[in-house]
Amino acid sequence: MHRNVLTASVAAGILTTVFLLASRVGLAQATPAPQDVPDRGPFKPVAELEMLMEAQESHLHGMEDALKTPGEKAFKVVRFHAQVLAELANVNRFHRDKADYVSWATQLRDTALELAGKAAQGSDADTGAMLGLVEKLKSTCTACHDVYD
Repeated sequence: MHRNVLTASVAAGILTTVFLLASRVGLAQATPAPQDVPDRGPFKPVAELEMLMEAQESHLHGMEDALKTPGEKAFKVVRFHAQVLAELANVNRFHRDKADYVSWATQLRDTALELAGKAAQGSDADTGAMLGLVEKLKSTCTACHDVYD
């Protein structure tokens, strides 16, 4: 995987857009849709898989960096990165029609959500548990990339 600043900036921009759109979709699903809303059709990812992977990696590194200096501010950063990573992993589930790939993307999503939940505990958050979940995220990525990279 590549780690370069320009790519991370582009990925962060794409990620922010995806997160905002996903938030709007989530809100739209929570309330009944007006009659005049056109059929949205099935969900279809639009970002290139490589960009999605780089964005996921960027958020993973963001969590690792934040946890180097634990505290409430760092935990807010971790929560942000974990929630966005979870949504990216959720989108990633639709990029390949392979059971193992979907399973790894689902595991990545669920682990990121678990991490976001721990980070949301603020001053009561368990840094060790969060670091363990970051390692689990990394292991999930490695397992998938051993097959699909």
